[in-house]
Amino acid sequence: NCNNKNSGSNDTTYTAEQMKDNPLVQESTLPYFAPDFTKIKDEHFQPALEYALQVEREAIEKIANNPDAPTVENTLVEMEKAHDLIDRVSSVFYALAGAHTNETIKKLQADMAPKFAAHSDNILLNDKLFQRIKSLYDKRSELGLEGEDLKLLEVKYQAFIKAGANLSDQEK
Repeated sequence: NCNNKNSGSNDTTYTAEQMKDNPLVQESTLPYFAPDFTKIKDEHFQPALEYALQVEREAIEKIANNPDAPTVENTLVEMEKAHDLIDRVSSVFYALAGAHTNETIKKLQADMAPKFAAHSDNILLNDKLFQRIKSLYDKRSELGLEGEDLKLLEVKYQAFIKAGANLSDQEK
């Protein structure tokens, strides 16, 4: 069931307190927020990746269930913010997986692939979230959207359409 918010996650729930010392979760203080590879160890990856998925999943649920009318700010911008942590953590992980891999990273890569796929499906097939985006998309002319806001809306809408968000439940 693609609408099960826990689909694709493990049974472990992390707290911000538990993750406070994980160098992948904490924003880097280095120039350009470059990751501090001297502090990152293999054992940091799985909890950071799981936590980042959890953070985005929780944020997406809040966005999808927001009782306020959808706006670019409370839907699209919040979705972008929700994705920040998973983007930062997974970028470092996959960069190392491609450039400096080892057996631990290879195993974690195999373990995380289906979790990332399920996570993506849970977002792209979330009907409440899609209805918020579709509402904005359908009113984009009257809302006077242009520039980055319009492009972000078009990209998000097309991603949901390509994933099958507009299909019936049976077709999904």
